[in-house]
Formats: sequence, structure tokens, C-alpha cells
Amino acid sequence: MITKQIPAIISFELVEHGIKDRDGNPLPPPVWNNVPAMIDFYDNRINCEIAINLIELMALSDPQITALSIRYSDSDYAVDVNKCNISLFSTSSCTYDCTRNTLERKRVTISFSFTKSVLSLIPHDKDRVYSLVFSGACKEPFEMEQQYKGQNFCFSSPKDCDLLTVSSDTVFPKDTWSLIILSFSLFQNAEIRLLETHTPDDFQLYIQLPPPPGTHLCTHKNIFSLIWDWLAADDNFLQQRNMLEFFFAGARNREGYIDFRLINLFVCINSICGGTGQFGVNIADRFCISEGDGHWLAYVRNRMVHEGASIAEAIDGAFADFNDKQVPRGLTLSRYAAYQTTTEPREKLILALYCDIIDLIMAYFMRTIGYSQRISEMRAIYRAFVK
Repeated sequence: MITKQIPAIISFELVEHGIKDRDGNPLPPPVWNNVPAMIDFYDNRINCEIAINLIELMALSDPQITALSIRYSDSDYAVDVNKCNISLFSTSSCTYDCTRNTLERKRVTISFSFTKSVLSLIPHDKDRVYSLVFSGACKEPFEMEQQYKGQNFCFSSPKDCDLLTVSSDTVFPKDTWSLIILSFSLFQNAEIRLLETHTPDDFQLYIQLPPPPGTHLCTHKNIFSLIWDWLAADDNFLQQRNMLEFFFAGARNREGYIDFRLINLFVCINSICGGTGQFGVNIADRFCISEGDGHWLAYVRNRMVHEGASIAEAIDGAFADFNDKQVPRGLTLSRYAAYQTTTEPREKLILALYCDIIDLIMAYFMRTIGYSQRISEMRAIYRAFVK
């Protein structure tokens, strides 16, 4: 189980410090050896406490890291500091009485930051296969093999574990990293992030944690194969990646206001529908709803994106726009007709629209990847209603 912090031992010294004795002679560099520390995954920092005097504190601008080791997954690892870009981030405030001995040492908390958010660890053995480990898996057992450009990948995630391991007999091409992340993230509607990379000679630890998950939708692992084949075969992978990133940002459970999340879902819909033609008609065609409902969603989106309206304001404005522009054309609402006459509290109406748009997008994804069952039968494998 990945936690927010892992213990570490750090050593560092002040190389270009300029500290001199009373006769003006340069002193040896101040050194701090084997200082207990903690690495914070959320802030990408090493935090530790040292004893330091006022002169050393004034010279503490760019300390050189000489050694670093961590306690990770019940094992001790030495870190190759030459491959890590670590710099001083901050020091805690400390009051010194300058009329007294400035060489008196006091306890000060200091923080180092990781520019690249990655640690190069020295592996304990040379028998490792090539593997990538991701955090953020859904804690349900998952075993599967997939192929990409002739290379075989083995997926494994034990029950009650949030780690997904993907292994291969040969090195992972960089383009497979995004393919793995997007495929599995869409499969479970929760983003995974790279945590470890292993080769026979190298072990990289990425100081990052996944964002809050969305509602876990897929439970049938065959859907993962369909998602994998869809993304692997697509010639415009960058566009697909951007579209899914907006979907993940909108579908997360506990990150940002619901208005912000809904706007991200509308941007995802923009990516799906394209920028040509009538947006409402495109929505209706892509998401298999009536033309009237498509126009109404387009009005909600326009009010929120272009006018900064809240969801409640956008819903009211969309009905006004629809009655003014589409009713004279003979269009009516079906899917969203009840939204105008419902007596439910406004908060429930807002949540209902948000969840409905997630359902529409997920149903679109399932049709796109070639899922053969009728949408009405998806409730057997989905943990959310898909209309």
C-alpha cells in the first residue's frame, strides 16, 4: 500500500559556503551525515531536521547532496544522487540572538524538492524482468495479457492492492506508457500513474500519487481488451489522449467543484463532436439522443463555458434558449423534458445532469470500442446507470 510519505536517510554538505575562522582562513565544509528524513509524495519533497548555527544557516543556499537512502516496500535502497535533480526548497524560521554566540546550534527544519520527481534506486539483484508499476488500481484482482506491435505485455493486480504491474521480456517503448495508462484508466474510470520502472540494471521510483478516482464503472475484463485495441489502433493517439484527460478530470469524485467537473466533461464532448457543423446536431448524432436534447445540452454548455453560468443558471438559460430558438422549429425535448417540470430539489437536478452526461460519454466509448451488447444490458456489468 502506497502512503503519503516514506522514510529516508540523507547526507549533505555546504561546498561553496565561504565560511572562515576568526583569522580569515576558509573552514572545511559543514557536513550533515545520516540525517533521518521523510519523502513526501504529494509535495515532491524531502523534509528533515538538522542542528545548525547562524553562520551555517546564512550560507545554506545550495547544499550538495552526498548520499540518500530510502526505506521502501520493506527494503532499503541506496539512491544514485548523481541521477537526481534535488535542490533546497526552504528552511523553517529560527530566532537567533546575535549578541550571543553565533556558533550556537539550533534545530531547524529544511526541505529539499525534486525537480524531476523521480529517484534512481540501485536494485538489489540483476534478475528483474522489464516491468512498470502503476499506483491507483481499483483493488480488484486483474490478470490479462495484451500485445502491441508484436510485444507481449502481462498485466497483474492482486485483490485489495492499488498497484498494477505490467511486465514484458523486452524494454518498454515510451509510446506504450501512455497507452497502458489511458487504457486501464478508462477501464476503471480512475487514473493510474507511473510509480516504478524496472530493468535488469535500473530501478526508478516516481514521487507522485494518482488523483482521486471516479466511480468504478467496468467490471468485465474483456472490456479492457476492447479499449486497448481501440487506442492501440488509433492513428491520432494524441487527440484521444487529450479527450480522455478531460473526461477523467470531469469524472473524478472528489476534486473540484461540480461545475468545474461538468465543464471538463463538456470539453470532452467538444473533442468527440468536433468543431464543424451545428454543435447540438453533432451531440445528438454522436450520443444517440434526439436533436432537441442535443441542442438543449449545447445551450447548457454555452451558458457555462462562454458566460460563466453555474449549472443551475445554465439549465434555466438552456430552457429559455430552447423555447426561443428550437420550439418554433417544431423540436421537442424527450430525455430532458422532466428537468423543466420536476419538483425535486435543485441540488438533485444538478447531480442528475452531471451523472447523465458521464453516462452518455461512457456509452459512447463502449459503442466506439465495439462493445456488442445492447446499452440497456450494460447494467449487468456497470455500477452506474447507462441510459
